[in-house]
Amino acid sequence: MLLAEDWREMFHPWILKRGRNYWMEGRVTDLHKNGNEITAIVQGTEDYEVSIDIEDGEATHFHCSCPYAMNDTACKHMAAVLFALEKADIEEQPASDSEKRISWQEAVSQMPEGELRAFLMELASKDARIQERLVLRHTKQLPKNQMKEWKEELRNLAHNSSDSDGFIDYDDAYDFCTEVDAFLKDTASELMDAGMVLDAFHLICMTYELIIEQDMDDSDGGLSIVLETCESLWREAIKEGNSSEKEEMYQALRASPTGDFESIWNTLFTGAWEQRQLEQNLALLDSLIAGDPSDYRIEQFFQWRLDTMEALHMAPDEMRSYTKRFRYLPIVRRKEIQQSVDEQNYQQAIDLLRESKTIDQDNRALVSRYSEQLVELYEKTGQTELSREELRFLIFSCGENELTYVKKLKEITSQEEWPALFEEILRLPAMRYSALDLLALDGQYERLFQALKKAARLNTLDRYENALKPWSAEKVRDLYMELLQAEMASASSRRAYWYLIHYLSKLNTYPDGAAAARSLCGAWKAAYPRRTAMLDELKKAGF
Repeated sequence: MLLAEDWREMFHPWILKRGRNYWMEGRVTDLHKNGNEITAIVQGTEDYEVSIDIEDGEATHFHCSCPYAMNDTACKHMAAVLFALEKADIEEQPASDSEKRISWQEAVSQMPEGELRAFLMELASKDARIQERLVLRHTKQLPKNQMKEWKEELRNLAHNSSDSDGFIDYDDAYDFCTEVDAFLKDTASELMDAGMVLDAFHLICMTYELIIEQDMDDSDGGLSIVLETCESLWREAIKEGNSSEKEEMYQALRASPTGDFESIWNTLFTGAWEQRQLEQNLALLDSLIAGDPSDYRIEQFFQWRLDTMEALHMAPDEMRSYTKRFRYLPIVRRKEIQQSVDEQNYQQAIDLLRESKTIDQDNRALVSRYSEQLVELYEKTGQTELSREELRFLIFSCGENELTYVKKLKEITSQEEWPALFEEILRLPAMRYSALDLLALDGQYERLFQALKKAARLNTLDRYENALKPWSAEKVRDLYMELLQAEMASASSRRAYWYLIHYLSKLNTYPDGAAAARSLCGAWKAAYPRRTAMLDELKKAGF
């Protein structure tokens, strides 16, 4: 079935990766198409039911029975089904009128009230979570020890995923985090829907502290998902809370551990607070800004300080006066530079950039950024000599290896000066990994060809094939043959044979390429008559 090429963009990269692994492991079963609906079973911790509606190649509606997808979040099981669908040949199986399915929303709306109540009673009798949610909806207050029970439930999730030392390894960490995330979204949302904003807030704090204290290998990024959810739900609770609830939430966040994570700071300084909390934030930010001057977050604290002043409707003069005290911060000068550029006062922007290069001379990344902006402004104002000097500074002093700047420098350097200057650039340590690109840029094809011959790698030759082919198609063809012959000597798997044999079709695009491909094929057959997999792949390729 045809799918739009961009369907992968609907999933986080780590979700997509796990979905692909599930599909490759053969976990997708019972894949069926009924009209626009695709259904399947995906084997995970248990068997999960997935349904996806496809219209004109676009996935328009998803459903999965796993906990992670309970809040309409795209999960790995959905991704696995789409990978399977992309490769599957599914015939249309139109359903008869008696077999046509309706949505669960339609079923609820059409079910008589008495039958609906009886069905709900039946479900609740078998599921403690549904019982909890019904009580919350009706009483608007937590049962005694409910928060304690939720904490135990979270601890059990961790216990079930960890080893005897309490450590959750890489293979289990992501699934643990997605289970915690699903629990948090489901439970906190239910509390907020019931108007129990403060209880929801404390549940989020409890989950946050548990997840950041858990010892685990989070290389797959599951922790960041939970922290994003904590931050999003905190913001929602703050927005919905009344004045006294906001103050309690604010003080709770101030007392929460921040660790190495930004979630607490982000929420404290960007939440929908009232004047009392905003004024407290000013004092807190002042203490943070006055702290360690090497703290990489200083600029962010300063920006939050400005945002808080705006939220408190402070006078523009007061904000300008405050800003002047912090001209040593790059963010302040960047704002001045941008304002000058926006006003087309280019000379003022140039002066500020020069000043900033001196002030921040110990910060190579900042100096490089200022230099790049200066090049742009010199070009805009037609100051060719200054542009040439700045490009040399950018390349030789900042170690900038972006070939765009080398090209710019070449365009404004005389033909007499350029060869010697090019050799200087080529010898720079920063250009060590760009040497081949430099040779291609400068049209030095013979040197490039010799360097590729010395490198002796097919994929490297591929990168420069289009540049070299017009220069000497015969030399490039012969180098391909030489490299293919050498690599076939050490090849030992069907995949390796297939990889090398597909280059034979590339040879056909060169002068006398068909004869060259046949010659190479014959040489392989003569040299390796017992490589049955190689001979089979050659046959499949038509040789």
